[in-house]
Amino acid sequence: MEKGNILAINNLGVLYDRNKNYKKAREYYLMAINKKCSFAYNNLGNLYEDIYQDYEKAKELYSKCFKETKNTEALICKQNFIQIIIVMMRKRKNIWKKQ
Repeated sequence: MEKGNILAINNLGVLYDRNKNYKKAREYYLMAINKKCSFAYNNLGNLYEDIYQDYEKAKELYSKCFKETKNTEALICKQNFIQIIIVMMRKRKNIWKKQ
């Protein structure tokens, strides 16, 4: 695909994600990230948070998204980054209560 189609690559990832083909979605998000599509960081972060429940990886991806964007895209990444921190804190708090 041409360089100008990085959003199309990301959107293919979204399409696979919505159809529950998470392996293929991840593949397309990574292709888009390699072509510097910041939205793909956010979408892949969502996949790790919602589907794989790997909060550390999601946090890492949201953080990269935030660091690599300088416009309104960063606001989306920042919001997701804050949400994942809250989720992680709640999970740890529940673990502490069980001890």
